[in-house]
Amino acid sequence: MQKPFDQIQLHAISKAAQAEMQDKLDNLSKPIKGLGQLERLADKLAGIQETTDLKIDQRICLIYCADHGIVSEAVSATSEPLSNVLSANVAEGHACVNALAMRNRCEVKVFDIGLAGNYQTTKMVDEKIQRGTKNMLTSDAMSRQDAVKSIQTGYDNAKQAIADGNQLLLLGEVGLGNTSASSAIVSTMLALPVDDVVDKGSDISVKQFEHKKQVIKDILLLASLIRLIPLVC
Repeated sequence: MQKPFDQIQLHAISKAAQAEMQDKLDNLSKPIKGLGQLERLADKLAGIQETTDLKIDQRICLIYCADHGIVSEAVSATSEPLSNVLSANVAEGHACVNALAMRNRCEVKVFDIGLAGNYQTTKMVDEKIQRGTKNMLTSDAMSRQDAVKSIQTGYDNAKQAIADGNQLLLLGEVGLGNTSASSAIVSTMLALPVDDVVDKGSDISVKQFEHKKQVIKDILLLASLIRLIPLVC
């Protein structure tokens, strides 16, 4: 296994390389800032790679598949079995992401990190930690040990992808209930109201959407009472 992710020292991206890249772009035969968001992306990549000589020839998209127990609270338009179908379609190369990746010479690698069911494909990497999370409205979604293991798994995969020569890593996911879980996490970590960070996710009705927001607020209220997490609902 790679070095534990929580022992890694992160450092800021290079502001000098960003400035140098923008200066390089400004001196091209085009209007200043004429490439719009592409220039901001180039600046960011320069800051990350610490050079204006960007290298993105070899790239890979890592897609993680898992189910969330919160779907039992009717926060999604579909149910867990659909995750297996979607995951298998991506692994077999039949999804939109595969078409986009193929067009841009990008490899796609799919991992089962926590699907509730079984999948019928040999093209998915088995990294299953548990069969879906529990309903976080009624209990802990997962143990701290499994949560740490899931982060470490992603970190190890990323390090291996870099060791394999990939210069650009893209991340994706498949799994029902994911926007409910991510909204709860973002609201807690950034101290933002639920209404500011949650969206429909799947094709749910306006009534279901209001229900979904209330479920997430109830989850955070319960967490604040049990663990003294600041409440920002």
